[in-house]
Amino acid sequence: MASYKCKMCGGTLEIGPNETVITCEYCGTAQTLPKLDDERRSALYERAAHFRRNNEFDKAANIYEQILDEDNTDAEAYWSLVLCRYGIEYVDDPSSHEKKPTINRIQYTSVFDDDNYKSALEYADTLQRSLYEKEAQEINEIQKNLLSISEKEEPFDVFICYKETDDIGRRTPDSVLANDLYHQLTQEGFKVFYAAITLEDKLGSAYEPYIFAALNSAKVMVVLGTRPEYFSAVWVRNEWSRYLALIKQGEKKVLIPAYKDMDPYDLPQEFSHLQAQDMSKLGFMQDLIRGIKKLSQPVAPTPTIVKEHTPVPETHKKSPYGKIFVAVLLTLTVTVCGFLAFAFITRNDDEVPPLSPTLAPSASTTVNTTVEAIVQTTTVPPVEPTNKQIVRVVADGTMAKVSLDIWQNGTWDTVFTTIGTLGRDGISPNISESSQKTPAGTFDLGFAFGINAVNTGLDYRTVNQNTYWVDDPSSAYYNMWQDGTDNKDWSSAEALYSQFSKGKMRYCIVIEFNGSGLSNEGVRPGGGSVIFLCGRAGELTSTYGDIYISETKMLELLSYLDKSQNPIITIS
Repeated sequence: MASYKCKMCGGTLEIGPNETVITCEYCGTAQTLPKLDDERRSALYERAAHFRRNNEFDKAANIYEQILDEDNTDAEAYWSLVLCRYGIEYVDDPSSHEKKPTINRIQYTSVFDDDNYKSALEYADTLQRSLYEKEAQEINEIQKNLLSISEKEEPFDVFICYKETDDIGRRTPDSVLANDLYHQLTQEGFKVFYAAITLEDKLGSAYEPYIFAALNSAKVMVVLGTRPEYFSAVWVRNEWSRYLALIKQGEKKVLIPAYKDMDPYDLPQEFSHLQAQDMSKLGFMQDLIRGIKKLSQPVAPTPTIVKEHTPVPETHKKSPYGKIFVAVLLTLTVTVCGFLAFAFITRNDDEVPPLSPTLAPSASTTVNTTVEAIVQTTTVPPVEPTNKQIVRVVADGTMAKVSLDIWQNGTWDTVFTTIGTLGRDGISPNISESSQKTPAGTFDLGFAFGINAVNTGLDYRTVNQNTYWVDDPSSAYYNMWQDGTDNKDWSSAEALYSQFSKGKMRYCIVIEFNGSGLSNEGVRPGGGSVIFLCGRAGELTSTYGDIYISETKMLELLSYLDKSQNPIITIS
């Protein structure tokens, strides 16, 4: 008889063979059960349930995705993803003494329209389906009520995200800094969401509709903290991760991390593409407020001016100087306005250590470069780069924006953009064989491989049943492609054909972060292996270090890439 913890109260349940529904003897709640075919899956479910009960919904969701990656017919894993998406927390109902769901992550989408909910129903048996439908109805009613509350809220300009109290209930230094920022911003006329005051009169009410309304309306979020663990506290992370998700969906919002008395490299990995601000620097508050003002200003529409046509003498028409003057004047105007709009972001770049190699240059560099560009555009041809194709991967936790820039006609053009997934533990410049991280940095792109022929300018290899990629650090062929086992000196290697024959992996490109894959030149034993940019069929999940994009997008990317253009990849 298998054991499993109640997803409501955490009590231990004894599960009989083939049971799919059970009633907890501790809290009396009827609940659905997962497939517990082996100890490994049971351990994954236990770990995910632990995170979900502690409201660490993103961590839990990553594990449920991993379970579905191995078995995409597990109804309970799909339902658990629904619980994570809506931030479901089970609490005691004082009247009935039963565990009832509450929502910590309101969505505009009804639970009935959720794809994971539909999949749960598809793979559930009759008993499971009945409970899923009952609880979905309950969640939907709760969400409708919360949405009706949030719709009445006035929009906010700024959302201050911070940790109010420490583990023993004492006020944190972060709360003092947040309070100062709140009062200064309100004096400037901004409407600010600051939990200590905004939610002060909401005692006894659910906070979520007010937080939801503020997250969706605020144009700027300031996430401030004095310790790494405060930035990663459950409810702090819950707020900023949802805000980042809105940005990723295309919302015109800006998130500003602000730290004090800590190393900026200890900020959450999800902030690695953002420019953090040091609150201990002289003039920080003034600069921050000035920057928020600029970011909050609405963009005035350009008026359309209709002028009566006046004939121009022929001698004037032939003079080029008027056109040159207007062109230069327009160029200067656009450049100066653009610089002023981003002056806040670049103002302190020379003082604050960047969180990744690809962050913006310092303000002085930006000014000089811009001015030189204006002066020289008509006289100096652009310098042709060595690497004319750059795949850019910008990480956001275990998700990433993947794009391709191509140098053509003397300028850079972005010709390809998609969303991808990364290692389960994000990115890092230092990885090992045992880590589940994607290597950060700039690397050459090597050859591509797969089972089927493709249209690409890269060298391409075909995978067969005798193709291996060695991951044994003690082997002379570590992190190398091998055809057959004639030279076998390894105890461990990835059988590539099995990955492709399962139908999940389609095409891969070698990322030369630890050698080229064709020789042991430049290979660091134990420095990581079998990490590629991959096209994958079906749903994208976090990885052991690979970068996953969809199969169709990979085919598009391969069609652009050409080894004669010296393609590289930057991961930050």
